[in-house]
Amino acid sequence: MKVYLDMCAIQRLLDTPSQVRIQLEATAVSIIVSLCKTGNIDLVTSEALVYENERNPLPIRQKLGYSVLAQAKTMISMTLGGEGKSRSVLELWCKALGRFASSAGGSRRGRLSLHVR
Repeated sequence: MKVYLDMCAIQRLLDTPSQVRIQLEATAVSIIVSLCKTGNIDLVTSEALVYENERNPLPIRQKLGYSVLAQAKTMISMTLGGEGKSRSVLELWCKALGRFASSAGGSRRGRLSLHVR
């Protein structure tokens, strides 16, 4: 079985277990990581997860992220096709938001614009 954990799930292992939900989620992630180590589950990672982990300002959380991501057997690469789709969705969202602001009686009638690099 292949499993993709987002960075929030991976980092749940270091969260303060102040709520039962957090404790249960951390336990579930711990079990998944253990099953990856034994080869019963194939962990899948992505360039987006690596990028997100690199942006984490806390060294202990970065170290945990790298140690979990290093166990992945499959890497999902970002493609220009996916980037183009994301840009299109964001542009549509900005246009819709601009129409909403105009219809809500906003004093500005300017368009919202999106600049993606």
